[in-house]
Amino acid sequence: MKSMPDLWKSPTLKSLVIYFIISAGLLVVTARLIVISVKDPSILNLLRDILYITIMVSIIFLMKYHYQTWIKFPHEELRLQEMKFRELFENASDAIFLYEVRDDLTPTQFLEVNRVACEQLGYSHDELLAMTPVDIQIDKNFQKVQNHIKNMINNGPTTTENFHIAKGGQSIPCELSMRIFQFERKKVVLSIVRYIAERKKAEEQLLRSEKLAIVGEMAAGVAHEIRNPLTAIKGFLQLLQEQEQNHYYATIILSEVNRINKIVSDFLILAKPHEQEMNPVDLCTITKNAIELMRPKGYMTNVQLTYHCVVEPCFSIGNEDHLKQVLINVLNNAIEAMPKGGIVRVDIQRSEENMLLIRIIDQGVGIAKERIEKLGEPFFTTKEKGTGLGLTVSKRIIEAHHGSLVFTSEEGTGTTVEIYLPAV
Repeated sequence: MKSMPDLWKSPTLKSLVIYFIISAGLLVVTARLIVISVKDPSILNLLRDILYITIMVSIIFLMKYHYQTWIKFPHEELRLQEMKFRELFENASDAIFLYEVRDDLTPTQFLEVNRVACEQLGYSHDELLAMTPVDIQIDKNFQKVQNHIKNMINNGPTTTENFHIAKGGQSIPCELSMRIFQFERKKVVLSIVRYIAERKKAEEQLLRSEKLAIVGEMAAGVAHEIRNPLTAIKGFLQLLQEQEQNHYYATIILSEVNRINKIVSDFLILAKPHEQEMNPVDLCTITKNAIELMRPKGYMTNVQLTYHCVVEPCFSIGNEDHLKQVLINVLNNAIEAMPKGGIVRVDIQRSEENMLLIRIIDQGVGIAKERIEKLGEPFFTTKEKGTGLGLTVSKRIIEAHHGSLVFTSEEGTGTTVEIYLPAV
């Protein structure tokens, strides 16, 4: 129940009191004037009744006007503004969180959250309202939240990057813009959160592209400088190889020279992946040839290569030698991942969006999840004696063919490599 001071604050009650005082005063003054001016009692009573009716009608009209002008319309306008703000709040493209801050700088449960916050974190509206800002922090660091609040109080609105934890347990990178303000004598924090997983992925892709561009420029210069003397050395070694006493050593040296030459060739592909002749090629035939080339190496470690194609023939536009090099690189990695033997399965099928899919599955040691994302980066390798260029070159070749190279792996189970190429 409201107290008398609270009731007196009501605009309606104030208006009624004011109108009552004014009308009472008018009645007293006017009645007195009529009594003084008119001597006939019947006329006096008639005038008095007319006066009462006129004043009452005027009071009713004034009260109605006051209600519509000063009470009803402002309340209606306030309601419309509230609806507009609610619509903006719910349809904002970023997540919005509102929560109160106690005197000891501890945050309360959320006062309100919008639709985007629920969708991004996977919680219902009621579930989020039962939580605090600490509950959605990836490290649930209470002290960090308090420090952010203290920073806002001392320095004003702040913007920072952090990670939120979704209902399913996955961490989501986000950018938080926060400000604190007074509302009904309480400290309230408005936190606008933009989830930036896609932006982070694009930044990583840009950084990777820049690294590849730098490596490509270096590769082009180094490759040409190395290849010229290599050609002369290889020629003289072939002459020495013809002599019986030098045959053994010349063969070893020639093998290493050929290995260096292959690395130089990889450098050149890395530097200029688009400079290749494109023709219609049969991926089934190329895959079979690559398998036959790698089969002897598989026999040496008891690895069996199997092949299955459901869309034979399967044509794409590409460079046969380069595509064969990609398949040899992937098959070689699969065989080397199975030192105790096993099966490498190669399947070709048609995928969605008019793409051909070459899937290579091994039963090797697998690759750790955190290393999968680095596959294809220059000089990153999981092998003891690897150069870190094989998959980088393979990825560049496939991208030059308007395709993609996808890796999935599980430690102790094996790795799957999927090569997507446009079908014709």
